[in-house]
Amino acid sequence: MAAEAVRYVNSEPELDDGLQADLHRLVCRQCDEEYRVHYSASESSRLEDHRYLAAERISGEHPIHSRTILL
Repeated sequence: MAAEAVRYVNSEPELDDGLQADLHRLVCRQCDEEYRVHYSASESSRLEDHRYLAAERISGEHPIHSRTILL
């Protein structure tokens, strides 16, 4: 039931939320802020949707990137 994009700094997540981390990196189109989707087991079938939504929201937040983005 949970999915969020978590910002990474130096390849480390800024938040330990206990969720599974996607190996696919998402990067803001306007800068190099890196995020990865963190998701619960029940959301694994929707991972592609979460990646798409997260990519849009990450770039939309530029230049003020938050630590997490709830998906």
